[in-house]
Amino acid sequence: MKKILFFIFLNFIYSNTVEAYIGLGPLIPIIGSSIVFLWGLIVVLFGLFSYPLIKLYKFIKNRQESKLDLENKDEFKNK
Repeated sequence: MKKILFFIFLNFIYSNTVEAYIGLGPLIPIIGSSIVFLWGLIVVLFGLFSYPLIKLYKFIKNRQESKLDLENKDEFKNK
């Protein structure tokens, strides 16, 4: 019995070729995870570039509105 187990063990150690087929099972979740990761990266990069532009737009808009308010107050005072 020990000889048989020993020869089976040697057969597994010294075999040069392996015939195995994994299939698409592991590939599909890897592709899905990659797509989700890339989509998240795109969203983060878009947020990083758009946030300062939105803040700048609001700042300029508020500054223009405050100038208009000051001009309107001056017109009321002069009347």
